[in-house]
Amino acid sequence: MAVGFAATTPFTDVKDDAPYASAVARLVALDITKGVGDGKFGVDQPVTRAQMVTFVNRMLGYEGLAEMAKAEKSVFKDVPQNHWAVGHINLAYQMGIAKGVGDGKFDPNGRLTYAQALAFVLRALGYQDLSWPYGV
Repeated sequence: MAVGFAATTPFTDVKDDAPYASAVARLVALDITKGVGDGKFGVDQPVTRAQMVTFVNRMLGYEGLAEMAKAEKSVFKDVPQNHWAVGHINLAYQMGIAKGVGDGKFDPNGRLTYAQALAFVLRALGYQDLSWPYGV
């Protein structure tokens, strides 16, 4: 069974005829993305590590758990307690979905690489014994 989505999104930077408009509309409908603020999706912005773990947590239905994890002390020294994604980062770490970049850091605003995105998704699917980066 195919499920169709209208290409209309709530974002001013996603034109209805853009080739990715339908994909963005699906992500919005599934509550996986909420954009970057000010009514924008962030079409020309790179995806960050913090955004990706947020997407993965939402995909898994863990938004409520991430909200609770906000109250816990940040597990990474470069993620302040008031960072918008601290709950998602804490939860992703606790669930084994995300690991740091070394030296107790997560690099939440760092540009996400393809290998990192793949590692987050594979770990979310239960593949936990991946050697970095070749096992990914």
